[in-house]
Amino acid sequence: MIARRTLIKVLAMPICACGCASLLGPAKALAQKKMGINAKKGCSYNGHTSRDDIYGFAASKDAVAFIDSICGKVGLPPNFITMAANVPNAAAVIDDDSNQRLVLYSEVFMAEITKRAKTDWAGMSILAHEVGHHLSGHTLIPGGSRPPTELEADKFSGFIVARMGGTLDDATAVMKLVPPEGSETHPPRSARLEAIAAGWRSAMADQGSGSAAGRASTSRPSRDAATDPVAVPRGSGNEIFR
Repeated sequence: MIARRTLIKVLAMPICACGCASLLGPAKALAQKKMGINAKKGCSYNGHTSRDDIYGFAASKDAVAFIDSICGKVGLPPNFITMAANVPNAAAVIDDDSNQRLVLYSEVFMAEITKRAKTDWAGMSILAHEVGHHLSGHTLIPGGSRPPTELEADKFSGFIVARMGGTLDDATAVMKLVPPEGSETHPPRSARLEAIAAGWRSAMADQGSGSAAGRASTSRPSRDAATDPVAVPRGSGNEIFR
């Protein structure tokens, strides 16, 4: 069973495609890693990229089980490494220095988004979105975030939340905090909410479940031994998506 620890503790360990941390060397060497990130080869959750040098940080092996639980729902192994990093929110990127696919997330952002969304599903849905980019091959296409691929990743996120026992309200909770207007890289919030709902309903249909489940909301993910998402600590701050 995945331990219910904080997302900060659980999601900061690099994960290789085979479910171990061997690709980046010994644990001691994983304390921090400067990466050569090209924003044009990545997809960020809300279109913002860091102007600073990007550093990735190591953490707990429990992250392997968390990411594997997402990928396991679609029968595919992780083809990326997951790391905590000084990014604005979360992103699926490629490290030009190692040509390695990465899912990067900010621990500070994850803490604050859960405080604002008031549900543990917020961080999980964001990570599922970024996983969707890699599993769909979006980061292999030059150009970075684009509305069509963002909607595909949103649909995947909704699908995963449903497969992990979340309601439609759980699946859309974090998106309700995103500004309503779209941008050159991301579609408007209304379209993203529809994509998430389409993914959620597709998963529910596959499971033979009725739409009534979408009317209920939970404050915590279900405690399934194979898919139990981790809790995210509450943080502080004024804005989430800048």
